[in-house]
Amino acid sequence: MQERTLTRAGQRLGLSQPATSHALSRLRQMLRDDLFVRTPEGMRPTSRAEQIIEPVRDALRALTMTLEPDAFDPASATREFTVTVNNHAARAIVPYSFAKWETSRPM
Repeated sequence: MQERTLTRAGQRLGLSQPATSHALSRLRQMLRDDLFVRTPEGMRPTSRAEQIIEPVRDALRALTMTLEPDAFDPASATREFTVTVNNHAARAIVPYSFAKWETSRPM
């Protein structure tokens, strides 16, 4: 609703303009409303689009929060990690890495 053009809306979503146009067509069919109409100033939302924008934003916020992974706290982590390396890395990198990990790992 903020962009007013399908091209800019698509760029914001990481979609091409044709993909954005097709997605809008599917939404129009599903909701049985144009949702946006062309004007000289750009795309203008219909009254139905204005009516549903806040509930849709709230739902997307809730979905985002639900799908975000929990923050990783190394101090309280109980996970075990297995490190697999080739012979060169075992001699060249691992001793320095483990020395660093030993001083920063939780006790």
